[in-house]
Formats: sequence, structure tokens, C-alpha cells
Amino acid sequence: MLKIVMMYSNPSDPVCNRVEKFLSEQDVVLKVHDIKAHPLNVEQISRLLRHFNLEHFYNPSGNGGRHGNQSIDFASLDRKSVFEQLSADINYLRLPIIVAGRLMTVGDDLDQIRIMLQIKNNGSEPKTEEEK
Repeated sequence: MLKIVMMYSNPSDPVCNRVEKFLSEQDVVLKVHDIKAHPLNVEQISRLLRHFNLEHFYNPSGNGGRHGNQSIDFASLDRKSVFEQLSADINYLRLPIIVAGRLMTVGDDLDQIRIMLQIKNNGSEPKTEEEK
């Protein structure tokens, strides 16, 4: 049975493109959500990030440092306020976000993605008889 993998991505980001290329070479059903074309609203971000530590999903440099000294103050804000800020400016959201069932990872650590998805090879090697 193929794993269904949802990737939240920005198509103009080379990091997202590299991860998308890697995932497209795997034995998974890849669904990509372009957050530039279809920004996430507060409810969607809340459902996506659920109980996770929000600081893992925060991109302090935004769009190439576009935010300057502005940042989200996690200590003084409740979760809903952080969700509202992430929704208001998706550049604060660290990408790509990869979701498979109840598992999630963020960023471009291909080894972590392999572990999460239980990928035994990098997609370019032929499968052994055991893996078929």
C-alpha cells in the first residue's frame, strides 16, 4: 500500500523544490499544497500544527530576511495569536512541511524524511528482492 504524503510548499523556494523532487522519486502518493497560491487560514494552520511546538515551524528570516528585526514573540503570545500571525504572513512559516498520516517533519533534512516515511533507499537505487 502506497503512503500518502502531503507537502506544504512554496514553488519558488529551491529547498521546497529539492524535497519535492526527492519525494516524487519515492514510492509514495505525493500531494503538494502550494501555500503561495493557496495560503493557509488560521483554522487550517491550527489543524496542521495541532499540539506541536510552534517554534519548529517558525522561519525567522522570512522571505530572505524581509522581516528584518520583526519576529513572533512566542513567550508573550497564545497559540491562536501565533496561528493568526502565521496566517497573516506565510513567510513566517518554515517550509516545506511534510505530513504522512500522524507523522510530520519540517525542513529539508532528507535523512529525517527517509526515517519518517521508512524509505529504504534514495529512490535512485533499484529495490532488492526483500524490499519489493
